[in-house]
Amino acid sequence: MSTKDFYEEQDTASEVKTQIVCEYFKAWSQVILSVQDDRQEVGNRVGYVDLFAGKGKYDDGTPSTPIRIAQMAIKDTRLSKRLQIVLNESDSERAGALEANIFGLKGINLLEHEPVVLNEEVDARAPSRFSDLDVGPSLVFLDPWGYAGLSMELFDTFLRNWGTDLIFFFNYNRINAAVSNREVANHMNRLFGGADRADDLRGNLEPAGPSERRSLVVRAMEHALKSRSAQWILNFTFQSAEADRVSHDLFFATKSFKGYSIMNDILSNKTSGDADEPALFDETREVQTSLRLAHEPIEQLGDALVSRFAGLTLTRDEIVRTHQAESGTSNAFAEKHYNQALRNLESEGQIRASSTKGRRQAGTFPNHVQITFPESEEKTDE
Repeated sequence: MSTKDFYEEQDTASEVKTQIVCEYFKAWSQVILSVQDDRQEVGNRVGYVDLFAGKGKYDDGTPSTPIRIAQMAIKDTRLSKRLQIVLNESDSERAGALEANIFGLKGINLLEHEPVVLNEEVDARAPSRFSDLDVGPSLVFLDPWGYAGLSMELFDTFLRNWGTDLIFFFNYNRINAAVSNREVANHMNRLFGGADRADDLRGNLEPAGPSERRSLVVRAMEHALKSRSAQWILNFTFQSAEADRVSHDLFFATKSFKGYSIMNDILSNKTSGDADEPALFDETREVQTSLRLAHEPIEQLGDALVSRFAGLTLTRDEIVRTHQAESGTSNAFAEKHYNQALRNLESEGQIRASSTKGRRQAGTFPNHVQITFPESEEKTDE
């Protein structure tokens, strides 16, 4: 498909992508607005940033993602006062159409912050070019034609900011072909976070078969993201309905477990497969999709608690307060997440829980229950 064909009408996969971005933006923005209401130091603006925004509409008149986001904000009085939309399109003709479409939108004057439309090339200089965007916590959507302009430095430029989450298009087929192509080696090095990481991937790919190659490439991207500012990652796979192969992926990266949880729910409702099995063709859908979790957050939380509280005896509330104060996760993990992590640890024999009242309902941790963590192996060795 050419770029010209791409803009004629929205296909089913593109509509699913738009749904995902819009549904996440709606839920994410309400969380950010509520935090801002409670904490003035985090500012009073939220952003939507799209560096490959296209024309804003398909040739058949169907609105694309940025127009849908603007329409959502126009209808939301609170969001309309704080949202800053930043759209970029490198093609000057399409950028002109984008500007006309966004400013021609009915009610666009209800947005307190006028949308910004840029006509910039997204290349190796993009991280420095877009690093000074001052729009507050943002949802950043990167959907290039292929992999042009994507780099770990660009991702980190956005993700290091408080409250900012990232969704980006990952064209596995083109990236798989490009990883070992010397002509684009520097680009692949930037995408995977440096020559050393990219070289490790190239070495692992040499003896690998097709299915193993995909796993290696996707995991390399996950590990690179986690080595930077992302803590929670989801990979949503689109499979061709005409052939048994992956067509493309969306990656979601965030520092917040709350964001991870919201997106996980959204993607779970879109999938026609699961994390362990290939997506099954569903005749009610024209596109097959599957969701793979890069990390197990509850398991990760449990490991963190075992490490932090080794050798100590505390109540559940003391554990929660201490862990949140030290890790800055007060807006990420809720009480139910700690309860589940502690239940898992108890069932695995990694902690001991005893009640000062003599009785306790299994799997609960009220204040009369003392939770004892074993000494770490390092302390024992000492």
